[in-house]
Amino acid sequence: MTTGSGGTRGVAAGPGEPADTAAWQTAWHSALGALELEVDAAEQLLRQPVDAADLPGYLGRSFQPPPGLGPLPMELADRARRLLERQLELAEGLTTAMQANRAQAMLAKRMRADRSDPRPVFVDRAG
Repeated sequence: MTTGSGGTRGVAAGPGEPADTAAWQTAWHSALGALELEVDAAEQLLRQPVDAADLPGYLGRSFQPPPGLGPLPMELADRARRLLERQLELAEGLTTAMQANRAQAMLAKRMRADRSDPRPVFVDRAG
């Protein structure tokens, strides 16, 4: 067994791994946690539409991995794969939502274009 400079007994630094494996793993846990929060927010946005005034708060966020993370620790590979699957499902859901939104916008545009007389359609008879 080897002990790296971080004092983690039994874990040898492999190719590309920093000698302080505890700090390296903590950094990766934090990075994946931050990315999971971003995916959570995007999934919520897809499930529950947000008022347009609140949208810049959602769009202004962008995940940026911390510099110098190095390779992914093997024990986090399953977590990273699950997160990737969520991202791919989210991308598919966003694509579907955008297509539906575009179809709705095109229908509304056709409805406006089909009206030769822009006056109101309804008549108030009670009035």
